[in-house]
Amino acid sequence: MRLLRSLSLLGLLVPGLLVVPVLTLPAAASPVPVAPVVQELDVAGIDEVAAESSAPAGVTGALVTGGDRRTVLLTDLLETKPFSLVGVTWDGSSAVEEVQAWVRTRTAGTWSNWKALGGTADEQPDLGTLDAAGATRGGTSPLWIGDADGVQARVDVLSGPDPKGLRLSLVDPGESPADGLSGAGGALSVADAASSAPAVRSRAEWGADESLRRGSPSYAAVQAVTLHHTASSNDYSAADVPRLLRGFYAYHVKAQGWSDIGYNFLVDRFGTVWEGRAGGVSRGVIGAHAGGFNTGTVGISIIGTYDAVAPTAAALESVAQLSAWRLSLAGVDPRGSVRLSSGGSTRFSAGTPVTLPRVFGHRDVSTTACPGAQGMAALPGIRSRAAALAGGAAPAPSGPVSLEVLAPTTVAAGASVALTVTGGPAGQPVEVWFSKRGDEGFTKRRDAVLSASGSYRTTFTADDDYTYFAVAGGEASPRRSTRTSPAPTAEPKPAEPVLRVQGPVTAPAGSPVLVTASGPAGAAVTVWFRRDGETAFVQRRAGVLDAAGRYTTTYTADVPHEYLVMSSTVSSNDATTLVGEVPNGLDITAPAGVDPGTPVEVVVQGDPGEQVEVWFARRGESGYTRRRAATLAADGTFRTTFVANDEYSYFAVSGSSTSKRVRTRVSRLPALVTAPAPRLQVAAPAAVDAGQPVPVTVTGTAGAPVDLWFRRRGTEVWSRLREGRFDASGRWSTSYVGVDDHEYWASSGGVGSGDAATLTVPVLAGPNRAPLGATVELSGRARPGDSVVVERRRRGSTTFAKATLTADRYGAFRTSLALDDEYEYRPVAASRVGTLRRTTVAPTVSAASAVPRGSTVTISGTARPGATVDVLFRRVGDRSLTVGGRHDRDLPTFRVGRTITAGPDGRWSTSFAPVVQHLWYARSDGNATPVRTTSVR
Repeated sequence: MRLLRSLSLLGLLVPGLLVVPVLTLPAAASPVPVAPVVQELDVAGIDEVAAESSAPAGVTGALVTGGDRRTVLLTDLLETKPFSLVGVTWDGSSAVEEVQAWVRTRTAGTWSNWKALGGTADEQPDLGTLDAAGATRGGTSPLWIGDADGVQARVDVLSGPDPKGLRLSLVDPGESPADGLSGAGGALSVADAASSAPAVRSRAEWGADESLRRGSPSYAAVQAVTLHHTASSNDYSAADVPRLLRGFYAYHVKAQGWSDIGYNFLVDRFGTVWEGRAGGVSRGVIGAHAGGFNTGTVGISIIGTYDAVAPTAAALESVAQLSAWRLSLAGVDPRGSVRLSSGGSTRFSAGTPVTLPRVFGHRDVSTTACPGAQGMAALPGIRSRAAALAGGAAPAPSGPVSLEVLAPTTVAAGASVALTVTGGPAGQPVEVWFSKRGDEGFTKRRDAVLSASGSYRTTFTADDDYTYFAVAGGEASPRRSTRTSPAPTAEPKPAEPVLRVQGPVTAPAGSPVLVTASGPAGAAVTVWFRRDGETAFVQRRAGVLDAAGRYTTTYTADVPHEYLVMSSTVSSNDATTLVGEVPNGLDITAPAGVDPGTPVEVVVQGDPGEQVEVWFARRGESGYTRRRAATLAADGTFRTTFVANDEYSYFAVSGSSTSKRVRTRVSRLPALVTAPAPRLQVAAPAAVDAGQPVPVTVTGTAGAPVDLWFRRRGTEVWSRLREGRFDASGRWSTSYVGVDDHEYWASSGGVGSGDAATLTVPVLAGPNRAPLGATVELSGRARPGDSVVVERRRRGSTTFAKATLTADRYGAFRTSLALDDEYEYRPVAASRVGTLRRTTVAPTVSAASAVPRGSTVTISGTARPGATVDVLFRRVGDRSLTVGGRHDRDLPTFRVGRTITAGPDGRWSTSFAPVVQHLWYARSDGNATPVRTTSVR
């Protein structure tokens, strides 16, 4: 480690020079760029032979064909070129929700057992970035195999539509002379880590082919660290790691269409830190690791899967060292929290403000298992270790501001701390504001004048952790923190701030934003604003709290703003207003995760003056209960708090509309107690044919009023569908027409039922029979806008011909069929298969209606090609004497007189010589012609 210490010393001696320690390889084994080879295999459907084979572990049956879960891909055993890493990808336009994929591979002639690829990988680029430009593809996380030359794949859809354009992506990462020497290194020692960046192996060292990536990196100020795992195998060697990295790189760029590898850094199980995305390890490079939250975050991924197995101690130490270094460059505390605005993820819609720890897991912002249960469990330790490592010189300023406050980031408990304010206007007053750990607001503790050099020095006693900033010349410095080591064991009770400030969560662009300060009546206050992208708060307003202790002001919404209120001695907490329309006219926001026992602020925003209710459901409860009711304030908000002693989800109701549902998780969940069955229950069919009535029955308290709420596929908000009252038996029934998928729930007396859902199955109808050669019109119903595949097959065929149609905005679609044979047909939409129906060929006949006695009558007609046609006769007697002196008698019933086989063109003919009048008709395939008459003249 002597090289690392010398580099750290150089960084301290030369101001402005940032040195990242590296470990050099022997010259004889210099790494070289390696171009990975990627095989792309288009795959689709179910292989009939493979369908008879065994299923992956945990899956019942070779195939799953019923219910929401279904098998959409099962390939044959495919022979391939050599590869080491495999993944399944699909068209980026596919609205894939949840899938599960498995592969088997062949190594040295032997096929492996099934291995899980996992579900949909949620590592993805943000919209509008270079990574998202072009034909990007979704996919699973890639799996490291080692060496293989054959593959078989299976994909099951667990929910949502089927993925389109399925493809197997097989990567051969190639070989580099230095691969076998890349396992040395690992986490720094404790002494080195406290004063230096961790050793980071460069892209060149893992053999990155820089010609693969495209464009130039984008940058943003770093605010947080996101922890991931690659969801690949854990049984790799140190020599495998460079090949693994080249595999991930090729999979992200060549298979998924991104500009570069998604992660900023990767850490192997041996503790070695590797440079991921290009652009500079000390800079805020925007990655593609957490969709909607890539900007301003550093993506660190531990190579492997950490659901059941914990990351190694070496890997966790390196993650802590890396987090401490990257966050110290930004001047933020690894144990703090940050409010980020979602760019659109699978958990938070675009524009949603989310409060997160400075070091958080991928699953905190996306519906993913990443970084695994064991990875999530390691986060508190990573934060604490990173905070302990963050001591030393004051971090560099995080933005282009002149006013700065400097102090050590870590000191011994009870120590006297020297604090310096620099960069202010000479001779101007300066204030220093402090917030002790557990305080919600800041208090002014120093009031002085800047020296001729624009600086001011003071000291304070570190009896606890403190955050502070300086104010001078109408400018506020960035906030800095000093932590005590060891920290006090007793958590102080949070002090109530004297001042508070609030405003709307979001406001339409160009509209006035109402900001309200509250505190002691008569107090003079100033309002400080910080625009999006700026580092410093600037004073914009001043006023006096009225007799009710309130002061209001407005500004015009152009960009997101943070703001706070200050009096002569204290400051408020911060508030933030984003720019944009209120989603669906009613929105609700709350922290995504907190520690147990923490007060959680829930903010509802809608139309000022409207009545609003907030409904809560605790983990394990199947229904919701109304817990809050109020009137929206003048700024359109209602704020309430509750103590998070368990995981809760909640939503707001105003008039006939509801907000989306949000959830707050706690870091340590208590044991789950089985909740009692809700007093309200909703029953409805799981699926109905499109266009058919859906019966819904609600059970509850006899005589009580009841509301039925529903929402259509693709919408987040609920609307009131029906109102009624329970009968004497506690039942209430209603119905609606199923033109789309719907979810619904009932409310009565402040109690909500669990959710129910009814899916819409496509239907297709046509005539039961029609003559040969007729054009048959088929009409159907599906969900509006659905892509409908009409499948049809001839009699005797086992395969379907397919045609794709699009249902109109009412769900209707039409097609036609030229009836040259008997056909079966059915619709398929969103993986839902409609009822199989049939149109048969009705026979036709023609013949003379009267002929001379003794002549021959020809009967001809059409039927299904190859069908057996029976001609049935009934003779009518003429009472004349016959041989033997007997009279002819009428045939009382029709009897088969001729049996013919229709030709390949469906035509047939026969003849008979009537001596008396005959009634006759033809039949085939269960269909009969009208009865005809042939008379004898």
